[in-house]
Amino acid sequence: MDTNDSNINNTVYLKFHNVYPCWNFIIAALAINAVAMVGMVSNFAVIWVTYRTKTLRGTANFLIALCSFFDLLHEHGHLLFLYTALSGQNFLPISSAFRFCSVSLYGIGGIAVSIAFTGLDRLLCVLFPAFPRRVKPLPYLSAITLLCLASSVCTLIGYYKKNNETPNFMVTGTIADLVTDPSILLYSFILYSVTVLIYLITGFVIRKRAKNSSNSSSSCSELINRRIFRSLLVIVLLNVGGSYVNLGFLLFIYPLFDTENPILAWTIAMFMGILTVNVSSASNGPILYFTSTEYRSAFQREFNKIRRFFFPNSSSVQPIATVLAIHRTVATSRQTVLHERMEISPPGTYRVVIWSQLLLGANFLSRSITTPNECNENEIFAKIWMGRREKKMGFRLDILQK
Repeated sequence: MDTNDSNINNTVYLKFHNVYPCWNFIIAALAINAVAMVGMVSNFAVIWVTYRTKTLRGTANFLIALCSFFDLLHEHGHLLFLYTALSGQNFLPISSAFRFCSVSLYGIGGIAVSIAFTGLDRLLCVLFPAFPRRVKPLPYLSAITLLCLASSVCTLIGYYKKNNETPNFMVTGTIADLVTDPSILLYSFILYSVTVLIYLITGFVIRKRAKNSSNSSSSCSELINRRIFRSLLVIVLLNVGGSYVNLGFLLFIYPLFDTENPILAWTIAMFMGILTVNVSSASNGPILYFTSTEYRSAFQREFNKIRRFFFPNSSSVQPIATVLAIHRTVATSRQTVLHERMEISPPGTYRVVIWSQLLLGANFLSRSITTPNECNENEIFAKIWMGRREKKMGFRLDILQK
């Protein structure tokens, strides 16, 4: 079929295909890619800290990283729209857009399933406290991963069949132009509905058990479940909620606008996707950072490594300042003790002790500067060193007084 025949009713293409610069497209592309860039860094950070941190090796941690992996695949597909908007091309055939965004569409197919399995895993851990200890992680997580990958493949095939019906239809290169199959959208809508139901049941069970155990000490597994569920609940409210609202808009509201004012419908759909799906996909890392102590510590540890790699001398400033502050505090207390003992000390004793303090302090500071460590390590080492020197100096004072 000829390109012109395929786009007779393509109102957006007919209005903007010869417009440059098209500020409608440029502003939308910059906005969606700004959010996507933050999301790509955030989701990669979640995957990285899960891989690097031994304490984040639970089933829930793996499934959260799996969700971040599919979100990462999804977000990089927005770069095509940025290229078409900034280059002035504005449009390209839907068959070409599908080839460029196939990996992104593959990631979209696994998001809903991975989130649903994450909720199911938390429900099993809450209902059966012994489940995390008895389950074999490798076959259990492998089965879930294979199901998510299978869902991604099926979704990609479905989008291919739908887009191949009109291969010459001109689109802007956004992912929203490619995910137009109503059956796949309905499938995702049902999955998100099941996920919301799972989290409601999990929250109800946790709340009920918290009331029953209010008069007794909670077990370690219950406390862990509550902590993880709190983080996941915020992720669900943003991630699932955003996707849920966007799917509802595409299924029930967008068709009404599309028939009356296609340009307005495209604009609303674009910014609805930015505010719901893309913001929620980019929120995994920040949510875990602010709601989970373990993830916060892991993020800070890895970020400090990156900072020391690019700025190798910056890490020694804070430890040296800390050591100097500790040394000044201890020196002040020592001088107070020495002044109290001056009346009973022989002439010259005070001078000898002060010189010994200065020599020992200079030796310690030189060791701190030449071998900078973490701030906490220096504080501990300084306290130990000062304690030992206090004992030695006290012993010398006693000898000198005698």
